[in-house]
Amino acid sequence: MYKKIFGASALLIGIGLGAGAAAATASPTSKTFVVKATGAGVAGGMGTKTAGYAKGTFAVNSVTDTICYRITDHGLGVVQAAHIHAGKKGIDGGVVVTLNVKSFNAMSMSPTCVKVTNAVAKSILKFPTLYYFNVHTAAFPNGAVRAQL
Repeated sequence: MYKKIFGASALLIGIGLGAGAAAATASPTSKTFVVKATGAGVAGGMGTKTAGYAKGTFAVNSVTDTICYRITDHGLGVVQAAHIHAGKKGIDGGVVVTLNVKSFNAMSMSPTCVKVTNAVAKSILKFPTLYYFNVHTAAFPNGAVRAQL
């Protein structure tokens, strides 16, 4: 008898254990996601009060256990934080990756990279729609804009 378990923790545990079904389906070891986070994507409709947006490019790699990113924001005001969270569309979830907001809008050609666990990298690669990118601002501390990966 199998019990359904919801949430990122269960998802990551399943990936970490290398369940038989996961072993049968090969997953890529790297992928790049390009997203445009808008207020319309914020769960609960709070973000629809902002016309600003953020564009992000995220290169996830399960060999190097990194996520390298470039982010630009437009019309959001003072950006306080940004993250990748576990959570399907319309559902808020826990932070799995904290992003450096000081690197936003950087003119540098080099992306900013952050180390992640192998389980997080593999899970994002296998189930990208169960993760989202969001930006928190002074006006919207719970999230101004959001986009699913």
